[in-house]
Amino acid sequence: MTHSEQPSFVYAFPHSIKEHVMSTVAEAQSESRQESILKPGRVSIYEPDQEGLIFPTMPKFKSVQEHRTHLKERLVAACRAFALQGYDYGFAGHLTVRDPENPSLYWTNPMAVHFSQVKMSNLICADHQGNVVEGEYAINRAGFVLHAAVHEQHQDIRRHVPRTHDVRHGIRLARQAAGADFARCCCIF
Repeated sequence: MTHSEQPSFVYAFPHSIKEHVMSTVAEAQSESRQESILKPGRVSIYEPDQEGLIFPTMPKFKSVQEHRTHLKERLVAACRAFALQGYDYGFAGHLTVRDPENPSLYWTNPMAVHFSQVKMSNLICADHQGNVVEGEYAINRAGFVLHAAVHEQHQDIRRHVPRTHDVRHGIRLARQAAGADFARCCCIF
Protein backbone atom coordinates (compact mmCIF):
# COMPACT_ATOMS: atom_id res chain seq x y z
CA MET A 1 0.00 0.00 0.00
CA THR A 2 1.48 3.35 -1.00
CA HIS A 3 1.26 6.51 1.07
CA SER A 4 -1.68 7.82 -0.98
CA GLU A 5 -3.55 4.51 -0.63
CA GLN A 6 -3.51 4.49 3.21
CA PRO A 7 -6.93 4.88 4.80
CA SER A 8 -7.78 8.48 5.62
CA PHE A 9 -8.88 7.68 9.18
CA VAL A 10 -5.25 7.02 10.12
CA TYR A 11 -4.54 10.70 9.55
CA ALA A 12 -7.92 12.02 10.68
CA PHE A 13 -7.84 10.32 14.08
CA PRO A 14 -4.72 12.02 15.48
CA HIS A 15 -5.89 15.35 14.05
CA SER A 16 -9.24 15.10 15.84
CA ILE A 17 -7.48 14.26 19.12
CA LYS A 18 -5.23 17.28 18.68
CA GLU A 19 -8.24 19.52 18.03
CA HIS A 20 -10.00 18.15 21.09
CA VAL A 21 -6.94 18.66 23.32
CA MET A 22 -6.34 22.18 22.02
CA SER A 23 -9.97 23.21 22.52
CA THR A 24 -9.92 21.71 26.02
CA VAL A 25 -6.72 23.61 26.87
CA ALA A 26 -8.17 26.83 25.49
CA GLU A 27 -11.34 26.33 27.52
CA ALA A 28 -9.39 25.65 30.70
CA GLN A 29 -7.32 28.79 30.18
CA SER A 30 -10.23 31.13 29.62
CA GLU A 31 -10.87 33.63 32.38
CA SER A 32 -14.57 32.91 32.52
CA ARG A 33 -13.82 29.23 33.12
CA GLN A 34 -11.37 30.06 35.90
CA GLU A 35 -13.84 32.42 37.54
CA SER A 36 -16.57 29.79 37.51
CA ILE A 37 -14.25 27.23 39.09
CA LEU A 38 -12.81 29.45 41.84
CA LYS A 39 -15.78 30.97 43.57
CA PRO A 40 -15.48 34.08 45.77
CA GLY A 41 -14.10 33.35 49.22
CA ARG A 42 -12.46 30.09 48.16
CA VAL A 43 -8.73 29.54 48.30
CA SER A 44 -8.58 26.40 46.19
CA ILE A 45 -10.59 24.90 43.35
CA TYR A 46 -10.54 21.69 45.38
CA GLU A 47 -12.58 23.14 48.24
CA PRO A 48 -15.96 21.42 48.37
CA ASP A 49 -19.07 23.43 47.49
CA GLN A 50 -21.10 21.38 49.93
CA GLU A 51 -21.29 22.81 53.46
CA GLY A 52 -20.10 20.82 56.45
CA LEU A 53 -17.40 18.72 54.76
CA ILE A 54 -13.91 18.56 56.20
CA PHE A 55 -11.29 20.15 53.97
CA PRO A 56 -7.64 20.39 55.07
CA THR A 57 -6.31 23.90 55.46
CA MET A 58 -3.05 25.43 56.58
CA PRO A 59 -2.97 25.67 60.37
CA LYS A 60 -3.30 29.05 62.06
CA PHE A 61 -0.70 29.76 64.73
CA LYS A 62 -1.12 31.88 67.86
CA SER A 63 2.59 32.68 68.05
CA VAL A 64 5.84 32.45 66.11
CA GLN A 65 7.06 29.88 68.62
CA GLU A 66 4.01 27.69 67.93
CA HIS A 67 4.68 27.98 64.17
CA ARG A 68 8.37 27.15 64.69
CA THR A 69 7.47 24.09 66.78
CA HIS A 70 5.06 22.95 64.06
CA LEU A 71 7.78 23.20 61.39
CA LYS A 72 10.41 21.50 63.54
CA GLU A 73 8.05 18.61 64.31
CA ARG A 74 7.52 18.09 60.60
CA LEU A 75 11.25 18.34 59.92
CA VAL A 76 11.86 15.55 62.44
CA ALA A 77 9.04 13.50 60.89
CA ALA A 78 10.55 14.01 57.42
CA CYS A 79 13.94 12.81 58.68
CA ARG A 80 12.32 9.71 60.17
CA ALA A 81 10.44 9.07 56.92
CA PHE A 82 13.71 9.32 54.99
CA ALA A 83 15.24 6.76 57.38
CA LEU A 84 12.32 4.38 56.79
CA GLN A 85 12.82 4.68 53.02
CA GLY A 86 16.55 3.92 53.27
CA TYR A 87 17.82 7.41 52.45
CA ASP A 88 20.29 7.24 55.28
CA TYR A 89 23.64 6.31 53.75
CA GLY A 90 26.15 7.34 56.39
CA PHE A 91 25.58 10.97 57.26
CA ALA A 92 25.13 12.10 53.65
CA GLY A 93 21.77 13.73 54.02
CA HIS A 94 20.20 16.92 55.24
CA LEU A 95 16.80 18.51 55.27
CA THR A 96 16.09 22.15 55.95
CA VAL A 97 13.15 24.38 56.69
CA ARG A 98 13.21 28.16 56.87
CA ASP A 99 12.59 29.77 60.26
CA PRO A 100 9.15 31.46 60.36
CA GLU A 101 10.37 34.51 62.29
CA ASN A 102 13.75 35.10 60.66
CA PRO A 103 13.81 33.92 57.02
CA SER A 104 17.60 34.28 56.88
CA LEU A 105 17.86 31.32 59.28
CA TYR A 106 17.01 27.70 58.64
CA TRP A 107 16.56 24.61 60.76
CA THR A 108 18.33 21.41 59.78
CA ASN A 109 19.17 17.97 61.08
CA PRO A 110 22.52 17.64 62.89
CA MET A 111 25.58 16.27 61.14
CA ALA A 112 26.44 12.60 61.68
CA VAL A 113 23.16 11.81 63.46
CA HIS A 114 21.22 9.04 61.74
CA PHE A 115 17.87 10.21 60.33
CA SER A 116 16.07 7.79 62.66
CA GLN A 117 17.69 9.50 65.66
CA VAL A 118 16.84 13.10 64.79
CA LYS A 119 14.77 14.76 67.53
CA MET A 120 13.42 18.23 68.23
CA SER A 121 16.13 18.62 70.86
CA ASN A 122 19.04 17.99 68.48
CA LEU A 123 17.94 20.09 65.50
CA ILE A 124 20.20 23.01 64.73
CA CYS A 125 19.46 26.48 63.43
CA ALA A 126 22.00 28.08 61.10
CA ASP A 127 22.42 31.25 59.10
CA HIS A 128 23.41 31.49 55.45
CA GLN A 129 27.05 31.96 56.40
CA GLY A 130 27.13 28.52 58.02
CA ASN A 131 27.12 29.70 61.64
CA VAL A 132 25.11 27.60 64.07
CA VAL A 133 22.96 30.07 66.01
CA GLU A 134 21.05 27.47 68.03
CA GLY A 135 21.94 23.89 68.86
CA GLU A 136 24.97 21.89 69.96
CA TYR A 137 25.83 19.90 66.85
CA ALA A 138 28.04 20.79 63.92
CA ILE A 139 26.48 21.73 60.61
CA ASN A 140 26.95 19.54 57.55
CA ARG A 141 29.20 21.79 55.41
CA ALA A 142 28.11 20.17 52.14
CA GLY A 143 24.51 20.70 53.14
CA PHE A 144 25.17 24.27 54.21
CA VAL A 145 26.67 25.24 50.85
CA LEU A 146 23.79 23.74 48.87
CA HIS A 147 20.91 24.76 51.12
CA ALA A 148 22.15 28.28 51.80
CA ALA A 149 22.32 28.89 48.06
CA VAL A 150 18.83 27.47 47.50
CA HIS A 151 17.32 29.45 50.38
CA GLU A 152 19.05 32.69 49.34
CA GLN A 153 18.08 32.41 45.67
CA HIS A 154 14.53 31.23 46.30
CA GLN A 155 12.99 33.33 49.04
CA ASP A 156 9.61 31.78 48.18
CA ILE A 157 10.72 28.35 49.43
CA ARG A 158 9.38 28.21 52.98
CA ARG A 159 9.20 24.49 53.62
CA HIS A 160 11.48 21.47 53.48
CA VAL A 161 14.41 21.27 51.11
CA PRO A 162 15.80 17.70 51.22
CA ARG A 163 19.02 16.26 49.84
CA THR A 164 20.29 12.81 50.59
CA HIS A 165 21.93 9.66 49.27
CA ASP A 166 21.14 6.01 49.66
CA VAL A 167 23.32 2.92 49.34
CA ARG A 168 22.36 2.47 45.67
CA HIS A 169 23.62 5.98 44.93
CA GLY A 170 26.98 5.10 46.50
CA ILE A 171 27.17 1.96 44.39
CA ARG A 172 26.44 3.97 41.25
CA LEU A 173 29.19 6.44 42.12
CA ALA A 174 31.63 3.59 42.77
CA ARG A 175 30.78 2.00 39.41
CA GLN A 176 31.11 5.34 37.69
CA ALA A 177 34.55 5.83 39.24
CA ALA A 178 35.50 2.34 38.04
CA GLY A 179 34.60 3.30 34.48
CA ALA A 180 31.11 1.85 34.22
CA ASP A 181 28.50 3.97 32.49
CA PHE A 182 26.45 4.95 35.54
CA ALA A 183 26.60 8.73 35.36
CA ARG A 184 22.93 9.40 36.10
CA CYS A 185 21.49 9.94 39.56
CA CYS A 186 17.85 9.42 40.38
CA CYS A 187 15.16 11.12 42.39
CA ILE A 188 12.18 9.43 44.03
CA PHE A 189 9.82 12.39 43.60
